[in-house]
This record gives sequence, structure tokens and C-alpha cells, in this order.
Amino acid sequence: MSMIQKYLVCFGAGFMVLLMVRAVPAKPGEGGQAEIAAFNVKYSEATRRMDNAATMALFTDDAVDLLPGMEPMSGKVTITKWLDQTMEGLKGIQMVSNEDEFHDIEVSGNWASEWANTHQVVNLADGKRVEIYGKMLLVLQKGGDGQWKIKEEMWNNIEKH
Repeated sequence: MSMIQKYLVCFGAGFMVLLMVRAVPAKPGEGGQAEIAAFNVKYSEATRRMDNAATMALFTDDAVDLLPGMEPMSGKVTITKWLDQTMEGLKGIQMVSNEDEFHDIEVSGNWASEWANTHQVVNLADGKRVEIYGKMLLVLQKGGDGQWKIKEEMWNNIEKH
């Protein structure tokens, strides 16, 4: 084997090891786990307060939202418009509680994923109380500013009897 061939084999093996090391998900407590947990608190609090601006600050500009029975919404501007219009039509409602139980946080570099069970209790303007149960899936991306934001969000509702 020539010197060049040996160099290429060593370089190729080293490059493969580098790729494999970068692809290994972080262990719990490492590589963003605490950052994601802090993000989840902000996300749940913004939802509980029904604070659209705080909620949308947690989305990337090119986020995608997948909600039950709707076409995908692409882009922060589109999602914000939909959220504002929805809240306009729900004047007088009050969020009594919002409980999100997050699971399986996986972090790989600047990407993370997780899912959650969610339970919301809402008082409607007419005095009726509604309980909403669902699941959500989040794909997060860490931006150049070091902040985690929602790149993709998917929800479903679960009927409880």
C-alpha cells in the first residue's frame, strides 16, 4: 500500500469516527437536557398565561405547526396570525390550568425532540368549564443565539370519558 493510500485510509477512518461521535445522542443531564427543561417551563407558562407573544417568541421564523383537522401552517407569521385570530374568537375565556408532562428528551447537537401529555382546563365566556387532553410532539432547534425554539410542533386531542 502506498503512502497516499495509507493516508487516505487513516483520514477516512478518522472522519468516520468523528461522524459517529457527533451522531451519538446526549446522555440524560448532558448536551442541552437542562436547557430543554427550562424551555419547557417557558412554553408551559406562556400557554397557561395565554400570552401569544411569549408563545410565538419560542418558535423559529420557519416553524411548522401541525394541528388536528387542519392543513399544515408554515412560518411564524402564519402561525401567529392564526393564533391571534383564534384568540380573538375566544374572548372571555380563562385558562384555569395547563399541565404538560414532557417525555423522552433527545438532544443531538443543535436539534432536540420530545413529546408530552397535556391537560388544560378552560373556563368559557358562558361559564362552562372545558377539559382538554392531548399529546404533542416538538422538534426543537438551537439558534445562533443559543436559544432553543420550536421548529415543528404537532398536537392531537384525546377524548376522555
